[in-house]
Amino acid sequence: MQTLTSPHTALAGYLEQERERLESLSLDIHAHPELAFNEHYAAKTLSDVLEQASFTLERRLGGLDTAFRASYRF
Repeated sequence: MQTLTSPHTALAGYLEQERERLESLSLDIHAHPELAFNEHYAAKTLSDVLEQASFTLERRLGGLDTAFRASYRF
């Protein structure tokens, strides 16, 4: 078994701390099914959550309305 390094330990702790909120987010997206390349609800929901967590977002990547890249600087 691999020993977790400090960034991994920090991430594991964060995920455990945010488990309830992340599960709720997952269930919310699951409750709003969308067809491929039309995931407008999911893309907006996820991008809003990421922006609230101080990620920088690039939207409409590759000419797709629902594509985005989220970046985080430490």
